Amino acid sequence: MTKTEQADQLFSRQGFWRHIAPAILTHCILYVGIAYISVGRGRDILSFIGIGAIVICFVALVYYLRYSFAAKRHEELKRLFGAEYIQMVESGKIFINTNSVLLLGAPASLAKRYLPYHGL
Repeated sequence: MTKTEQADQLFSRQGFWRHIAPAILTHCILYVGIAYISVGRGRDILSFIGIGAIVICFVALVYYLRYSFAAKRHEELKRLFGAEYIQMVESGKIFINTNSVLLLGAPASLAKRYLPYHGL
């Protein structure tokens, strides 16, 4: 399977549930742990549950929006640049995986470096 096919699969519904959702859950657990340590272990359980719920909702929303934006950009870049974009993905100049999408906003953030400006 080529890297472009893997990217297309990542931006499908099945790819979301198999790759992105577990990564979001892992990051939520990490951030809730950080919030727990930051707030203090001596607080009551209800305040921790409230802070945990806020952190989970915020992190999940931000990552979902970042994923949606990346999926739209991927399709737009394939349409605008075609073979040039696909060649950059295949060569590894633009890498698309779970972490690059959630943390870096790939492919849009990486495409800005290599592709000419077209309103990206």
